[in-house]
Amino acid sequence: MYEGRTKKFKDTIHGYIDIPNVIVSNIIDTEQFQRLKFIEQTSMRSLYPAARHDRFIHSLGVYWLGKQAFTYFRQNSQQVLSESEKEILSDAWWNKQELLFSLSCLLHDCAHAPFSHTLENMYVLRKQKIKTRDAFKLKSGNIIAELDYCLLQECQNDARFESDFLKDDKKSFQYNGVGAPHEKMSSYSVITKYKEAIRKIAKQFDVEDITDEDFVFIVRMITGCVYKESDFEKSIKNCIISMLNSSAIDVDGLDYIVRDAYMSGIDNFNIDYQRLLSSFSLIPVEVFENKKADKANLDGIWLKGTQLHIECFTAESISGKLIIDGLNETDEKNIKGIDCNAAIAQGTCSTKLEDEIQIQGDIRSGTVQIEESCKLYGSEFTGTVKWGRKIYTEQQGGFCGNKPCEYILGYDKKALSIIDGTIEARNHEYLWVYTHPKVLYYSHYLQCELLRDSAKYLCCRINNKEFGKEKLTFDCRQCEYYKKGSSKDKNVEDDFLLYVIGYGTYFEEGKHNSLSSDICKKLQKLGFIFRQTCDDDLNSLFKRIYIENKQMKNLKSDKIDSEFTEFFSRKHKKTLWKSFVEYDNFLKMCKQNFQAKDVVPRFCEDTVSKAETKDNNYARPDIKSQNIFKEYGLTDVVVIKSSVKTKELNPHETFIRFADQTLRLCDIFRKENRKAKISKDFYYIFANADKIPPYEELTEMVGKLDI
Repeated sequence: MYEGRTKKFKDTIHGYIDIPNVIVSNIIDTEQFQRLKFIEQTSMRSLYPAARHDRFIHSLGVYWLGKQAFTYFRQNSQQVLSESEKEILSDAWWNKQELLFSLSCLLHDCAHAPFSHTLENMYVLRKQKIKTRDAFKLKSGNIIAELDYCLLQECQNDARFESDFLKDDKKSFQYNGVGAPHEKMSSYSVITKYKEAIRKIAKQFDVEDITDEDFVFIVRMITGCVYKESDFEKSIKNCIISMLNSSAIDVDGLDYIVRDAYMSGIDNFNIDYQRLLSSFSLIPVEVFENKKADKANLDGIWLKGTQLHIECFTAESISGKLIIDGLNETDEKNIKGIDCNAAIAQGTCSTKLEDEIQIQGDIRSGTVQIEESCKLYGSEFTGTVKWGRKIYTEQQGGFCGNKPCEYILGYDKKALSIIDGTIEARNHEYLWVYTHPKVLYYSHYLQCELLRDSAKYLCCRINNKEFGKEKLTFDCRQCEYYKKGSSKDKNVEDDFLLYVIGYGTYFEEGKHNSLSSDICKKLQKLGFIFRQTCDDDLNSLFKRIYIENKQMKNLKSDKIDSEFTEFFSRKHKKTLWKSFVEYDNFLKMCKQNFQAKDVVPRFCEDTVSKAETKDNNYARPDIKSQNIFKEYGLTDVVVIKSSVKTKELNPHETFIRFADQTLRLCDIFRKENRKAKISKDFYYIFANADKIPPYEELTEMVGKLDI
């Protein structure tokens, strides 16, 4: 391993972070990585002015946590793996994975968009039809995000990665790649701009040659794209992927939870993350495929995806989520413990996570599909395990006595209290900070609207022959440029948006061009040049357009003048309610007053759904509705859609390792002791007003808005 010199970075959260000089010189001291110093970590500064931290120090923090997590994971694995398995995973193998993992942690945000997650969707505005590859084709649409397509090309069209990466989004009838847009953009940057740097670093670490497959593994770690069809080695790699990017607890999430709370001043939680990291452990799993069974005992925890073909099946208890399909009337009567009238229909029994059912008497037909892990007790099964995975225990014998073939990531019992505290800390931030009206107004609406105004302004400067001769109104549909080249389903400013955020500068020359070279030259001649844009670039752009617009005097855009003044002076609109809790209570008042609790959400959803831009969840109501608001002293109304999404570790898919057994979280904590997970949409209505009318008047107003 590396024996050279290191550089120490002093961090407020983690103390001194040691990073080898070869990584500093080849990655950290590059233009693209240094740019992260000018990308805000969160959008909470509009609420907490002290939250002045960026993606640069966050990336160093994730690297540091990742190094520690991997060390613990490697040590703990040696206590679980058999001697033959240890021989397969040599020291050289572990050293290589550790280097790849630590570099993925460091680079996971290297191409993050400006303004935290405000502009996340800007990276996928452009869509491209795929005509040459059957793998992307659907019966209708045949479209995939351009970024997904380019990333797959750079991954050498790896067929296995393509299969795992692409998922069928049934809502939009198209394929989408796994991962958030900034994760895909960062992956693309790593694989196109940092390949040689990573190879140089590997040589200094005495790591064997880095292959194309290793770079694809880096992409998998950053995007969270696990191997769907895994074997022993791939299952270990899936555990490594989950330590950086998962739906549960990972080093990326740990750093931002601790850092955001401390830097903002809402340091209400003290998370012992060292103890949590030291608990990462391997859970052995048996794998079955087309395994015949005759009166076999299936007791234990079976993982999701398991499929059983029943010839005869009984069990004293089954807890979890499964679907038993193809039941006849006799079989249906043998299932107890759920509301059979509601749960069994047309020969199908579907249980919920919290259900516990019994099979009294034999079921002699049908198939079982396990949707979330299920725990079986007192079972006897004759039939075929078409495909299945089961937590391995030394005590089981006979049919379930296979040696472990794969492993999944779990936690040691010593981390139980830390796990609970980490989720609670994360949910506190999402409930009371990221859904705060000040934060949402600034990030979900104002910054996005200013960026679109800026893009329209640049478009007018270049394409509107009457610019500076008539009042600036942004009436794009009357513009010759719009009529010539823009389709009806695209906003005329989209290409300019991509130019402003520097989207094309992440691609190699000629691979992406959002604007014609003629327009680019004209913009550059006026001094509008963008390269891998950061927060400072956009704030500078806003200031310049704000000043230029004012200098146009009576020809200026009133929209720019009003919105940019709000941005720079912080004289924001007022909101009708100040939290999702107040929103819920207001809906209750509406129901009491005129028996119509759903008027507000219907009105808001209708307003937002009619917005011209679909990349942001905000819109202004129509003129008729605006006039109703005016009657109550509310002008220039904006509706903003938000979402409350608390997180809970899936109690059926989180596994805790005890000395001699593995338990699910739901087996440890009783259901009534668990906090409910919240996932719901809600809305804010903002307006210019001297003061917000009392709720009695607002409910009266809402009655007039009924759609």
